[in-house]
Amino acid sequence: MTDRQRDELRVVRRSMFTGRALWRGVVTSVIVMLITGPFHHWHMGPEFIPYAALTLVAGLAGWVIAAYLQRERFRFRLLKYGHLWTTIADRMTRFENAYRGSPKIVKDTLSDTPSSIRRVVDSIYMALRRADSVRGLIDESEKNISQMPMASVPAVDSQAQSLYDLAQKNQDEYRQHYQKLMAGVERTEAQTAVLISALDSLRLKMLDYRVTGGKVEMPSSDLVTHLEAYKTEFAALEKAVEEVESVFLQAGT
Repeated sequence: MTDRQRDELRVVRRSMFTGRALWRGVVTSVIVMLITGPFHHWHMGPEFIPYAALTLVAGLAGWVIAAYLQRERFRFRLLKYGHLWTTIADRMTRFENAYRGSPKIVKDTLSDTPSSIRRVVDSIYMALRRADSVRGLIDESEKNISQMPMASVPAVDSQAQSLYDLAQKNQDEYRQHYQKLMAGVERTEAQTAVLISALDSLRLKMLDYRVTGGKVEMPSSDLVTHLEAYKTEFAALEKAVEEVESVFLQAGT
């Protein structure tokens, strides 16, 4: 199981323990009970067991399905990252549709690229989740905070000046750690922009060659060169995304 799949399970579990999901499970059970009860005359006895089991299973199914359908509400704290992920998922679907309908020369040149892009998408998904968590925690912790102003001129008292120096050192450390945390967030957002723009551009090039057959805008040799460049770009992006993880880990220490 990949990191993204494990995270998907965590999101669904989080969604399960919400009032809406639990309520839908109860409603589903009641509906099944009302449907089966009048026709099968519920009463305690051997005949009761299968209908009770059916009601229980239906309620559990309704609960899980409701949690799964509303999982997107619990994936990201901030709407910004939810929108970025929705955009990536949309572009990935469009790319795969264009790739499936592409000529053989495109598929041969990009034979391993869809798998590479999926790995990048999975990695960026996890990076977005971390960025969302970091940004959300910082926004919550730093809300309405004001920094204490330092002395504009050296204090007359030497002990007071030593304390001001210590306070300045603490502020510098705070600023450095804040910048480390935000570095991972900013790189993730920039990588998301690169991924979306690269998928858009590559998809249109594939569609262009599919329509023209390389006879108008782009001959086969030029197409291969362009596609190879995209393979290199996605490989570099995959490596860069892996480096962002180390940035988050270093900032967390």
